[in-house]
Amino acid sequence: MEWFSYLLKVMACQACFLLVYQVLLKPAGMHRWSRIYLGVVILLSFMIPLLHVQIQTENPLPMSVLEEEFVIPFEQAFIGDNQSPNPVQSDRTWGTVLLYVAIGIYLLIATFLLVKYFVNLKVIITQIKKLPYDKLKGIKFYETDGLGPYSFFESVFIPRDIKSSQGYAQVVEHELAHARHWHSLDRIIIDFIVALLWFNPFIYWYRNALKAVHEFQADEQVLKRFPDKIAYQEILYLQLFKPVVGLASHFNATLIKKRIVMMNRKKINLYRWLPVLSIPAILCLSLAFSLKEVHEPVELALQHHLNLGPDTHLSPQIELPQKEDIPDISPIKASDLTRMSSAFGMRKDPRTKVRKHHRGVDFSAPIGTDVYATADGVIKTAQSRKGGYGIMVEITHGDEGEYTTRYAHMDSYQVEVGQEVKKGEIIGKVGNSGLSYGPHLHYEVHVDGKPVDPQKYITEK
Repeated sequence: MEWFSYLLKVMACQACFLLVYQVLLKPAGMHRWSRIYLGVVILLSFMIPLLHVQIQTENPLPMSVLEEEFVIPFEQAFIGDNQSPNPVQSDRTWGTVLLYVAIGIYLLIATFLLVKYFVNLKVIITQIKKLPYDKLKGIKFYETDGLGPYSFFESVFIPRDIKSSQGYAQVVEHELAHARHWHSLDRIIIDFIVALLWFNPFIYWYRNALKAVHEFQADEQVLKRFPDKIAYQEILYLQLFKPVVGLASHFNATLIKKRIVMMNRKKINLYRWLPVLSIPAILCLSLAFSLKEVHEPVELALQHHLNLGPDTHLSPQIELPQKEDIPDISPIKASDLTRMSSAFGMRKDPRTKVRKHHRGVDFSAPIGTDVYATADGVIKTAQSRKGGYGIMVEITHGDEGEYTTRYAHMDSYQVEVGQEVKKGEIIGKVGNSGLSYGPHLHYEVHVDGKPVDPQKYITEK
């Protein structure tokens, strides 16, 4: 469910960036800077959750009190305790149905919005190709019937019925401002993002903020040439009820009241300094959403746990010789692996939402993928339980049995207790049994009964 976590972080970033805009930039009335800010942060909101600034913790929990892994599946919330005796099949059924329903709803609405998006785009392009125009300083002027004034890149569309009206010059100047600042580029990009991320409430607020900035910037340009605010506001009101075209920048909009308030706002010099504070705000938010906690290596953890000096080397993979009874290969071939879904160390428990220690690593792979013994050894446990680890195999390795490997949430196993196995021998299949959140193999390595990071031992994939 990493994609779901990513989308939540994107939405949280956008909410925070919009708050910064409302508090720092909008009161300052610096519309050019506001547009730049909104254009940059929409990109940052998608990039920041992909960044990882690592901070290493120095005091992990003592290994003697690390708790047993207990993962609750997404599908488990919809399955009773006394239902199908085959938890793998029932888990997959409900989870798959819900997933497909959610994807279907998303695609249906996204398709509708994208069709609407391209229809609006076609309407404008058709107008550009069909209507005659006059050209002035690189800007094309078109006359339209019925529609309100609007602009699209370097094309300006003006209704014939206002050509002889008193406010014609102001209307033209307003649309010229939209065209010169290329506001249509912003609209095309943000409307496309809205069509894809229609379920995100913050993207609509972001679009409204960007549209308002466009209008503020165009109004500011008009008032530089025509300083009479009252006359210009009357013209805004007369254009309020004319029909409009999607994707274009309009003279009229539902933003009329906000635009009038912005025109009459008294400029305060102190506000001019507020946009400068948006830069450290962006940096702080970037760090807040990209920090990742990394736990110290196993060797240092053991030193701290046993209160030994920094020069003492306890890492088993360093002290012990490399031989066939040391688990040094991956239990799943790299070609079969979908991804590493969860690493060894502290994480938020999916069931309790409390940070707990994860005793192994999770290999996501399709159900039925081969699982291999990672070293020579003897099968200690081969069992199937409805909860917990589900279908699980444990293997002891070494003459003294100092190593133990555990393979959990399997679909099936093909070994028996007491059986000797060789490194690389198939012992079972990847599954989704027990309390599992999806098809994967949970793999643990224990040294003298204590869990260690399995990835420290994997030297062959």
